[in-house]
Amino acid sequence: MALEIEPLPGLFAGWLGNAFGWVPAREARASCERCPMCSPAAHAARPFNPATKCCTYVPDIPNFLAGRILRDGPASGAGVGSLCARIAARSGVTPLFVGRSAYYAVVVEAAGGAGFGVAPALQCPHYDTEGAGSCSIWANRNSVCSTWFCKHVRGNVGRLMWESVRDMLGKLEADLTVWACERMGLGVGRIRRCLNHHASKASLRLAGELSGKWAGVYEDHWGEWCGREEEFYRGCAEVLDGVDWADIKRIAGPATLASIAAADQAVREATAASWPDRVRLDEFVLRPMDGVALLLKDSPHDPVEVTWGVLHRLGLFAKSATGAELTGCGIADHDLARLLDSRVLVPVASDQVSDEVLPVDEATG
Repeated sequence: MALEIEPLPGLFAGWLGNAFGWVPAREARASCERCPMCSPAAHAARPFNPATKCCTYVPDIPNFLAGRILRDGPASGAGVGSLCARIAARSGVTPLFVGRSAYYAVVVEAAGGAGFGVAPALQCPHYDTEGAGSCSIWANRNSVCSTWFCKHVRGNVGRLMWESVRDMLGKLEADLTVWACERMGLGVGRIRRCLNHHASKASLRLAGELSGKWAGVYEDHWGEWCGREEEFYRGCAEVLDGVDWADIKRIAGPATLASIAAADQAVREATAASWPDRVRLDEFVLRPMDGVALLLKDSPHDPVEVTWGVLHRLGLFAKSATGAELTGCGIADHDLARLLDSRVLVPVASDQVSDEVLPVDEATG
């Protein structure tokens, strides 16, 4: 049976295929069609709002992806309309990105993550409320939307792998937006001013818009392309069409090349199937729930569910244990795999092994 791969956007899938020789396996526990975070069975600290799901994040869309959305036309459906509305509003829009508006950025910064997954006021404009609650720019979504999952098949192992891939893709997006702008004839000074704008505080950008100063800044950012923004973005998509992976590595800066190497290592670690010689319990947050123990590590959305009996047996080992010792006291292999993947159990170096490990016969008593 063939391994089902994660349905990444075509550009990203091609890049990963060239970088690593494969695309990561599908995160089957995170289904956008049947959001697991909207179900009471999610056992999350805070379930998502079924009307928003995780789409309470407005993405910064790189110029070449914006161009692909516009170029796809009817195939993008509602995505074209929602993108054109953002471009027409001008807030956060530069030759580099169709960025989030200054107002939205200020609200998100003030909320501090409190509205994620629950607040309709933060809903992404590309969320297709007329359909089945899906993303209208799915085929050309950005690096964040392509690599964030509420739950992972391999727990923290999968989460860390996708974070590395996200960092790599995000840096590639940043490098390629600048490169596309250069190919479209924008000068270095104008590109630098656009970069400074995106890096500035949201409150300062909003103040500029409210004071009326933004109109002049906007015209300076766009130059001769002002009023022809959609045409510019389509051009950026076209200049990327003939770029292969070898070209991308030549375009990429040192930080991006380092992130490619880091993602490669993370992908290899995530696909390794080895059990450490010894493991120990790491710190976690315990939440009792309906007769089971929920162990929260680094993600509030993806706790590890175990029986109280399993948790009791783990606690019998004062310092560390081998896999054989843990299975010998009645902990199933699949429970051990989930605990290791979630980093509730972590490897112990040979020079850290303590003599205070209970023998199996005492642990099972």
